[in-house]
Amino acid sequence: MVIAWRIMLMTLLGREAPELPPECLFSNLEIKVLKKYAKKNLKIPDRLGAMVALVASIGGYLGRTNDPPPGHQLMWRGYKHLQLMCEGFLLNDS
Repeated sequence: MVIAWRIMLMTLLGREAPELPPECLFSNLEIKVLKKYAKKNLKIPDRLGAMVALVASIGGYLGRTNDPPPGHQLMWRGYKHLQLMCEGFLLNDS
C-alpha cells in the first residue's frame, strides 16, 4: 500500500511540481544511483521532474513529443528497476 501511494505521488508531483528538489521524494541513495545511471548517456537530472522522467524511462517510457505523461504502470516498472539498481549499488559498495 505504501509503495502504491509513493508511485502515485511520484507521478503526480512529476507532472504538477517538476521544479521541486528531488530530495522531497527520493532518498540520497536513489538520487546517487539515478545520477550515476544518467551519467552514462543522458543529461544529469537536478530537479524532481527530471528524476521522475528518468525513472519513467527506466520503466520503458519513450518520451516522444506526442506521448502523454508517464502513468502509474510505467512508474511502477521504473521504480522496481530503480530499487534493484540501488540494491546492486549497495552490494558493490561493501
